[in-house]
Amino acid sequence: KSLYIKLYGKNQNYYFLKYMFSRYNGFLKIIDFIDIFLITHPAQKNQINQILQNKKNIFMCYGKIPEIKPMENIEVNISGENTIYRSEILKKLINFKVDPRNNFEKFMKSKFYLKEYFGWYSLNPPKNEKWPYSSPMRYILSIKNGEIPLILDTFSFDNYFSDLNLKKQMIDLQKLNYKKYLSDIKTINKKIRDFNVKNAKNVNEFLNLVNSLDRSFQKQV
Repeated sequence: KSLYIKLYGKNQNYYFLKYMFSRYNGFLKIIDFIDIFLITHPAQKNQINQILQNKKNIFMCYGKIPEIKPMENIEVNISGENTIYRSEILKKLINFKVDPRNNFEKFMKSKFYLKEYFGWYSLNPPKNEKWPYSSPMRYILSIKNGEIPLILDTFSFDNYFSDLNLKKQMIDLQKLNYKKYLSDIKTINKKIRDFNVKNAKNVNEFLNLVNSLDRSFQKQV
C-alpha cells in the first residue's frame, strides 16, 4: 500500500488520465440511451458536441440561487485540493497580510482541505496557472452558505458564471472591512438576480422538452 501511494504521488497525471479515459469509454457505451444531457459547465457542452456532432439535447440548469445576507464570521476561506499554484498564491496573500482572518496556513498543510465553517468570502484560485475552467458548484455552495465567492484570475470558460463571483486584485484583500463587505454583498446580490433570470430561461426550455418527450413516450405506449 505504501509503495502504491509513493508511485501514485509521482504519477498522478498518469493515473488521472487513465481514470478519465475509462470514464470516456463508459460514456460512449451509453450515449445511444441518453435523450437529454444535464451539464454543470459550458465546457462540457463543447466537449459533448465534438463527440456527438450536435445531435443531442444539452442543458445547463440550476435551481434558483439565494441572495446573500451579512454574517458575523469575519474570514476569507479556501477549501479543496492543495496544488503548487494555489499554495504560491496563498503565500503571496499571506505576505500581503490579508485582513480579515483566513485559513490559508491550514489549507497549505493539507493535500485536500475540507472547510470547517463559512465566512465573509471564499477564495477560488485555479488549479494551475493555465487552468481554463471556473468552479460553478463551488460558487453555489459558498453562496448558499452566505459566502461571497472571490476570484483573482479570469477563466477562459467563465462568461456564464461571472454573475456568481467577484473578481478582486490581491491588494484589494488588504482593504476588506465591514463597510466594503456590505457593498460587496449588494454587488453580488445584483449579479445573482441577473443569473437567476438567465438560468430560468434554460430551465423552462429543459422542462418544455421533458414534457414533449413524455407525451411522445405515452403515445408509443
